[in-house]
Amino acid sequence: MLAWPGKRLHSRFRRVGLREVGMFRSAVVLFWFWLGLAMAQGGPVVAVVGPTVITKGQFDLQFGLFVRDLLRRQGQPYTPEAEGLFVQLRPLYLRRMAQDRAVILAAEQAGLAAREEAVRRAVEESQAEFESEAEFAQALEEAGIPGLETYRALVYEVLTYEAYLRAPWGSPAVQRGGA
Repeated sequence: MLAWPGKRLHSRFRRVGLREVGMFRSAVVLFWFWLGLAMAQGGPVVAVVGPTVITKGQFDLQFGLFVRDLLRRQGQPYTPEAEGLFVQLRPLYLRRMAQDRAVILAAEQAGLAAREEAVRRAVEESQAEFESEAEFAQALEEAGIPGLETYRALVYEVLTYEAYLRAPWGSPAVQRGGA
């Protein structure tokens, strides 16, 4: 099973809500399209956050990872049928995904985006846990990640998101006006 950042991938989604981010609350513009005709970046657009879009494919991937992680924590195997049991969480998860995208955009605007070198190192650390590239690719597939480029994109998001949280304004005390 993929250890890093798989475990932390979804824990970051629970750490910061849009209210905690405060100044970016108005930056998130959430449009529900769910229309098969609204095609952009590889699929129908399900949300717009600032200048970026979240496609159905991106959402399905992230939601699938969330469900797999949830089931794994409960000691349950992942099946498409099991994912179907969580359908009522899809709108909430999309909202959370849009909030996370707003944080990532804020981090990028603040110059905190993960550098290619950091992403490469993190991916190499994960790959080093496996004896071969084939084993690593199999672990990605078992984790619900369709390939190395998707994994790199997820690692970029995790590192960028975490950089924002480590910034002085990312701490809850600063957001509340405290120390």
